[in-house]
Amino acid sequence: NIAHNGVLRSLPASIQQLTRLQEIQIINCPALEHVAVESEVGKMKLSHNQERVCVLPTSLKRLSISYCNGIKSLPQGIHQLTNLQELDISNCHGLEQWCELEENKMKLAHIEKKVCVLWRSSSY
Repeated sequence: NIAHNGVLRSLPASIQQLTRLQEIQIINCPALEHVAVESEVGKMKLSHNQERVCVLPTSLKRLSISYCNGIKSLPQGIHQLTNLQELDISNCHGLEQWCELEENKMKLAHIEKKVCVLWRSSSY
């Protein structure tokens, strides 16, 4: 679990070395912007518009992200996580919108169980 971290902006690339990791829960990390890292050539980072690479281990079966409003999209390589069976996204406004775009639904088509929920509070 990665939880209640107000300074984490992206997952470390070293997470990919956890080759047997099957589940990640990311909860209440408001500064988290990416579930990926920027590509690097040597020590020089590529320009801002360059693609971010998916650093999640391919062994991953379940990914749960909640209360992380800084995340606006999943990495382009999400379709490469062929073992991913469950994606649970809740209370991540930008991420729920990303999941609803037709072009992104194809990237998630291989995932058996997808839950994208935004809880809206009502004020009376």
